[in-house]
Amino acid sequence: RFKAFGCSAAIASASLAADLVAGRPCAAALTLDAAAVADALDLPEDKRAMAAHAVAAVRQAIGDWERKTVAARG
Repeated sequence: RFKAFGCSAAIASASLAADLVAGRPCAAALTLDAAAVADALDLPEDKRAMAAHAVAAVRQAIGDWERKTVAARG
């Protein structure tokens, strides 16, 4: 699940990033590339930063999950 606000490029980037990492191991999901997301969506140059934001959000979510998992284990 994700929550995205903003322009259509931001929402599309978040949606594609979520689809690309769903069901993948964390190590594989961390290899997600912003350029690949932007290219897949054919984003114009002035909107490519939205793909980078989506990938950064994926990485942050994985980091948060890993920290919580390690903390829960003790």
